[in-house]
Parts: sequence; structure tokens; C-alpha cells
Amino acid sequence: MSLVAIFSLLSATSISAYLISLLPLTYFLPQLIALTAILFFLFYKYHLPYIYILNFIVNLIVFSSGGVHSTYFFLIYFILFASAFQLLPLTSLSFAIVELILLAQTLNSQNSLIPLASLLFITPISYLLSLQRLSQQKAEDTLAIDETDFLFWLNLKFKKNMVTIIDSVSLLLSSPGLNHSQKAELHKIKSQSLALIKSSQNITQEIDQNSDET
Repeated sequence: MSLVAIFSLLSATSISAYLISLLPLTYFLPQLIALTAILFFLFYKYHLPYIYILNFIVNLIVFSSGGVHSTYFFLIYFILFASAFQLLPLTSLSFAIVELILLAQTLNSQNSLIPLASLLFITPISYLLSLQRLSQQKAEDTLAIDETDFLFWLNLKFKKNMVTIIDSVSLLLSSPGLNHSQKAELHKIKSQSLALIKSSQNITQEIDQNSDET
């Protein structure tokens, strides 16, 4: 899904929650929130992008209970941090700006500027968290590629060359005319080559186990 589509869906759910809070549907709000919560758990079970439903529930609760004046205003912090850990930085920042604009519509006194101002401080923090998550993800992807390349080299090129060396040494050992010191050196080369192959197998197993654990 494109960044524009993700941002549009998030904005649409927030705006929908705000518009619903303006309608005379207060009596049906618990049922609406309960129905949306059921959808949230269904989406969570099947690993679908549930951030949109969660965003709708949080915004519906906050806007229907007073917006900036709501006792549940702190839930907006959680939704911003949730978006920071799931969305790209620019999308997360744009979504936070939409939330600020919508919440600003619920202002009715100067005292209300305090929670809104706190949200202004949370927004860059969520943006920086999103940047850090993206940087960490890129580093992990690069590490995974390097690990794959190393295993490819270890299991194909390295082992193939070591087997070729062992076969050549075995062929030399079978040839006549070698003195005792020459045979001893060749046996040493062969044993060290076998030890390197065994060591490479252990390294491969350790990398596979670490990959499975992570």
C-alpha cells in the first residue's frame, strides 16, 4: 500500500470519528465503539492492518468525550506512538499534524492550550522514533543480506576450494618419491583443511540457530 493511501486511510478514520462526535448519536456511541472493537480484534487475529480501526476507536472516544477537554486525551499519545512504530516517518508526522488540526477544533478556552501544546511536543518525538525504527530496520536488512552472502560464500566457494585442496593433497600423498618431512607437511595441510571445513559447518549452524531465535 502506498504512503498516500496509508495517510488517507488514517486521516479518514480520524475525520470520521470527529464528524460522528458532532452528530446527535451520543446514545449509540457505546454500541458503535463496541462494534468497532470487535472488528479490531478480528483484524488483530488475522494479522491485518488494524491501526486504522484502533485509530478510529481512540479518536471516537476522545472526540465524543470533549476532544482536548476529554479525560481520555492521553490515548492520542498512544496512537501517535503506535503510528511511529508502524509507519514511515513522513507518514507518521503528517498523521500527527492532522490530529493536531482536528483537536484544535475542540478548543474553547486558553486552558485547553496546555494539552494541545503537550501534543506539539509529542509529535516530533514520535517522528524521531519513527526515523530511528526505520534506520534500525534498514540496518537489520543490510545485516541479513550480508549474512546470506557470507553463508553463500562459506557453503559454496570456501568448502569447494577446501575440498579441492584436500583432494590435491591426497593425490600428492599417494605419489612415490616423497620423503618423511614432505609427507608430514602434507598430512598437516590436510588435517588443517578438514578442521577448517568442520569449523565452517559449526559457524553455519550457529548462524542458523541465531536466525531462528531472532
